[in-house]
Amino acid sequence: MILLREQVYKESGPKRAAQFQKMVDQAGVKQLWSTKVIKILSNDHEVTGVIAQTEDGKLVQVNAKDGVIICGGGFLHNDQMIQRYYGIPKVYGYANAFVDGSGIKLAQEAGAQMGKNFTIAMNEGGGVNHKSATFMKTLWGDNSLFRIALLGGVIVNNHGLRFVDEAELCKRTMYNSEPLIREGGKFYSVVDQGTLDILKTMTLDQYTQKYLKTKVTAPMFVMAFANQILKNVDQDIKKAESEGWCWQADTLEELEQKSHLTNLSKEIQHYNQMCQQGEDTELFKDPNFLNPINKGPFYVIENDFSGWVTQGGIKTNGVCCALNKFNQVINGLFIAGADGDFWGVPYLVGGTANGFSLASGYIAGTQCYQRVLDKAKYDQEMKANDQYSTDNSSTNEWKDGTYDTIAHGRNADFDIEVGIKDHQIKQIKISDHNSESKGIGSKAVAELPSRIIKAQSTNVDAISGATVTSNAIKYAIRDVLDKNRD
Repeated sequence: MILLREQVYKESGPKRAAQFQKMVDQAGVKQLWSTKVIKILSNDHEVTGVIAQTEDGKLVQVNAKDGVIICGGGFLHNDQMIQRYYGIPKVYGYANAFVDGSGIKLAQEAGAQMGKNFTIAMNEGGGVNHKSATFMKTLWGDNSLFRIALLGGVIVNNHGLRFVDEAELCKRTMYNSEPLIREGGKFYSVVDQGTLDILKTMTLDQYTQKYLKTKVTAPMFVMAFANQILKNVDQDIKKAESEGWCWQADTLEELEQKSHLTNLSKEIQHYNQMCQQGEDTELFKDPNFLNPINKGPFYVIENDFSGWVTQGGIKTNGVCCALNKFNQVINGLFIAGADGDFWGVPYLVGGTANGFSLASGYIAGTQCYQRVLDKAKYDQEMKANDQYSTDNSSTNEWKDGTYDTIAHGRNADFDIEVGIKDHQIKQIKISDHNSESKGIGSKAVAELPSRIIKAQSTNVDAISGATVTSNAIKYAIRDVLDKNRD
């Protein structure tokens, strides 16, 4: 398997797909191509299978009573989720266009909760800009100005201020995405004519060794850029200027005005002083990278934030079992790859995206197999490790009173009033639910309260087809009951 995996990474396109096909064929795995899972089947206590839809619209039910593993690839192409979890407008991603968070949404509908740890495996191929005519036509764009971001020079935010150790972005070729996320998804490379003239005469690898005294060994740099000479940089500058993502000027003051990067002139002057002293007292950059910006004309290159994959998603326990709001295992639901909350922040170590995906896939697969061997025993062991191993709402020791709470549904929050009398649940009123209960969600609002009252417990089945709203109601009521026990 290791030899086959190495061979896969040396191939691309159809050849790589054929190698992956060979791997799953050897494992005896049945495959449904061009088929999308649209619903997870669940009886509220455990996941039992999925409903999938083929390209021609045919629905297929796959019964998986022993477990379902979700590995949907994250949500790089879902701008709404990018804005919610990263706080930036957009990431220009190289991942498959179908990587839209569908796997995460399916897990949430089964009651799984999102974690708190998010980062992005950033594009280590340099900068990108959506205004460029060559953007995305090749993997990193044809304009050589995109390479400037790799070379450890000066990078500033939209206020013209440095915010990151640029040497790290060279040595690790854009692995460290966290500072760029915090700056809102845009960053600006600053370079002078002296550096550009040097880059016309030697490869990027020669430049980093001679002028930065560093040999960059990051795979993407070595495979794609190490032997490049930026001999067409003058034409590329003219093209970028016409497209509105590069500015040049004879002085730093003029460059600041053209680029609208306030503080730029003062910041570069301060940087040049640190270069002269041989010490970066602001961001502690490697002294080998302290080359002044002092040979005009001067240039600013605007870069958009781009990445390979989002990292972060459904909360799991230590063996990839999905967890609900109460840190309880959802029996039969396992999470692997970019859909899980496995990631370290910031993203500093090369290969982390692949490493976590391979490791979580292995763990999820072996755990699911253990459940196949003895489901009752496996579920009992997982339950024993839960933070709440029993449903506290069944103790019937609640304080009398009327309690208000809020349920967080699929489309909106809504109010719930719980009435306790003689230590029993006597009344559940749900209001302000019109935004949440469009369509089938209204069934949960109408039917679930009576189920809970009858059972005197929130440990009841969800309303079929309204799992998200049902879980929102149950979790909100369970919170009330847990907080008001005698």
